Amino acid sequence: MRRSNRLILVLAIAYPISAHISTIWAIPQLGISVLTALLIAISYDLTYKRKPWLRGSIALAIALFGLFALLYAKNVILFFPPIVISATLLYLFGKTLLPQRVPLITLFSREVLNETSPEIDAYTRKVTLAWTIFFATMIVECILLALFANKDTWSLFTNIVNYIFIGIFFVIELIFRRLYLKKPFSIIEFFRKIAKTNFHQLAKRTHENSNS
Repeated sequence: MRRSNRLILVLAIAYPISAHISTIWAIPQLGISVLTALLIAISYDLTYKRKPWLRGSIALAIALFGLFALLYAKNVILFFPPIVISATLLYLFGKTLLPQRVPLITLFSREVLNETSPEIDAYTRKVTLAWTIFFATMIVECILLALFANKDTWSLFTNIVNYIFIGIFFVIELIFRRLYLKKPFSIIEFFRKIAKTNFHQLAKRTHENSNS
């Protein structure tokens, strides 16, 4: 894992916690600052092959956006990240279910776990669909909570509980995978391979591998 990926991981874990603290203690500056740092780290990772001036310009633009949010939108800006995160994941999983694409979990199974068979391909396609529906449901939940719940309840679910839901869904799928496919595998090795996988790049290859 590259150093930039480690930083992104740390900031990604820190953001929902800081956002929740920002909401319940009314200090939005904390959440916005961590969010800005996370976006800059992601931009650096996505553009690491680009020219330094371009990377710097993007980072500066994000920093200015963060400053604008602090000055003029600090009471509303934190409502958007949970929706954007779920929408991004919905897009990454959902687009691979289109014709001439390989479902994301199917490609992960083939290229990372070295598992492929008609049975596994059928199962992993269903898992990709299940995650797509899951993230679509989370988008609806985030919007409804933002519109009808108080801030503390909204923050508790979108910044804390939803990530617990993701973990539970993930563990249930692992258990079901083991029972359904009847193929033993090492949980530690599974997580090690996940940690090394760039899902953004993997999703890009779903079209390239559709004819394989």
